[in-house]
Amino acid sequence: MTVTIKDIAHAAGVSYSTVSKALRNSPLVKPDTKKKVLQVAEQLGYTPNFAARSLASKKSQTIGLVWPTIERIALSALVTKINEVVEKNSYSMILSVNKAKEAVELFKSFRVDGIMFFEEGGETQLSDDAGLTIPILSYGVSGEHTHPIIDVNHKKAIYKAVTYLYQLGHKNISYVG
Repeated sequence: MTVTIKDIAHAAGVSYSTVSKALRNSPLVKPDTKKKVLQVAEQLGYTPNFAARSLASKKSQTIGLVWPTIERIALSALVTKINEVVEKNSYSMILSVNKAKEAVELFKSFRVDGIMFFEEGGETQLSDDAGLTIPILSYGVSGEHTHPIIDVNHKKAIYKAVTYLYQLGHKNISYVG
């Protein structure tokens, strides 16, 4: 059976609103009371109900990430870094390797606060007529979109890489990509 904040309140001898505030680390709860509530929550094996919390706050503290494939090493390093930033800002991230349309539907059901796409065209590209109210940020394919896009300046990146290698004394430089 799932432990609720009402169960914790009963066991700790406080109101369930006090439990809710203590679990959210509110300064309105005295430190001794907060400590007692957290100990009881741990003893009872309480885990937060994020669905209930997001209904109450109208925020899920979750970002959806649509990633076209798990086979590209460069993207996996970037996804790891994105997740670190997401966690530092007290958010969680859901990763989907589904087609864009299916991923959006999944993220809508989770009521994510925002969606980020790694676009490579085709099935990973979100159509502009998706009619979403969720903020969207796209990484990859620039062009005409109704949502913001982060794009890489490939020419500048290659120029800087070749210049660096040349300054190190390399003369025979090849590019495979």
